[in-house]
Amino acid sequence: MHGNRNLWMNLAMTLRRIRVEAAGAEALPGDGRYLLVSNHRSAADAALVRAALAEPGLHCLRDGPFPPAGVPLMAWPEGRINTAEELLPFSPRPFELARREGLPIAVASLRGSEAAAKWLARPARVCLKILGVIPTREFGELDGEKLAQIARERITDDLLREA
Repeated sequence: MHGNRNLWMNLAMTLRRIRVEAAGAEALPGDGRYLLVSNHRSAADAALVRAALAEPGLHCLRDGPFPPAGVPLMAWPEGRINTAEELLPFSPRPFELARREGLPIAVASLRGSEAAAKWLARPARVCLKILGVIPTREFGELDGEKLAQIARERITDDLLREA
């Protein structure tokens, strides 16, 4: 099923001239075990992140049951699409899951997906920027709330720097 979904997404991106790119992807854990968290700009974010990372198996936590071990995960801690300048508060739940499952947290910022998600849009450029990975050894006494705060601050700083 993933193959057909990715085929259609690649075709749609080619026809619509949507260019996706990832910066800093070399920082992602090579074993595929991580949770990627990002700001949430459009309904197309999951597909665009998969395309940017060339990771068709990347599983969005809102897409259903927990996948088998070794499958990378992604979550939108804002909880809903937000196209405002300021990020919404982050839910601690994805971060608590990362602690419980022993998953490093890849923090990323996403730009341009709101333009790419419009059906009648002009060509678009989507950029996913990996801002770093919080390894599990650094979790220590940090709870989900504190990890959410750290990720939100990193994303906010990057979005403000690039504004």
